[in-house]
Amino acid sequence: MFTRHLTIQLAVSDLNKAVGFYRDVLGLELLFQADEMGWAELQSPAQDVTVGLHLESGQPPQTTLMFQVEDIGKARGELEEQGVTFDGATETIERTASFASFLDVSGNRLTLVQDLQLRS
Repeated sequence: MFTRHLTIQLAVSDLNKAVGFYRDVLGLELLFQADEMGWAELQSPAQDVTVGLHLESGQPPQTTLMFQVEDIGKARGELEEQGVTFDGATETIERTASFASFLDVSGNRLTLVQDLQLRS
């Protein structure tokens, strides 16, 4: 169901400041930054793990594990068959990605994501 790629999403109150910290202080490579979406993604030291920074001003900090899947509809269906309840409909950002969020048994947010762009 899952691919080898995992994104750890962190809520940030200032995207540029957070990018600077993770890039300049921690030495992570900036893969891309999309200010209009309030999103930046950096490569972690682990090959198949990225750190996603999501602008969420006014919100308490939270961390979300984002599991990359090849087919979000299929993956969501498999989880729903096992009793997982999703927060709502699958959301899609055109030509970017589709997302479907749910909570684990302890209330931690998990998200399925299907990349709609080709990664190099």
